[in-house]
Amino acid sequence: MGSGKGNNDGNCDPGESCLTTPHGDILVAADGQVYFELQVGIEIHNATQNACESGQGLLRLNAGSKMTTPENAFGVTGGGMKYIGADFACGGSQVWSGQHTGCNRWGGHCVVSFDALIPQPGQATPRKNELWLIGVDGTDAITYSKVGVSSSSFVYAGPSTDENYWSSSRAAMSMDGTQVIYDSDEGSNGAHHAVYSLPTGLPRVQRQPGR
Repeated sequence: MGSGKGNNDGNCDPGESCLTTPHGDILVAADGQVYFELQVGIEIHNATQNACESGQGLLRLNAGSKMTTPENAFGVTGGGMKYIGADFACGGSQVWSGQHTGCNRWGGHCVVSFDALIPQPGQATPRKNELWLIGVDGTDAITYSKVGVSSSSFVYAGPSTDENYWSSSRAAMSMDGTQVIYDSDEGSNGAHHAVYSLPTGLPRVQRQPGR
């Protein structure tokens, strides 16, 4: 996954950074290409590049074993991964938010919902509780923009992973692409969640016959 710890031959060998079970979803771009949207960790350190960060990636499925190699990023070309750039930087000064992805399968867009723990002194929380739209437009370029905030209170509630995980918001998109749907406890730390929706501003789409 761009860390320099693999030979990109399609096999997950000992010591290599491999695609495992990330949160993600599938979208079909305007040109018919199918992508898997997910959060990507990038770590490259050599004579000309120094990058340690996490951002959004779109893996073109028909690239096969090359789908985790950048299409054009950090001096690497020829792969099937579109990488949009950093959401978070390494180094400990930022709390990295977890994310979930929900796509409007045939409309070429997804909503990405972020959640983050309460920061320690001196730490920042980029993307905290934010909702972002990501997609591929008709020119094959990635679009990426903030659409709202979930206001969920994702906090460290103790050793129970259930307590931590279920306090986060996992957004989805309506099939026509016009609405984002998400749950939130509105910062009430454990109160019952409610379901909310907000408009995406995208034109209504409909699955074409035969697709």
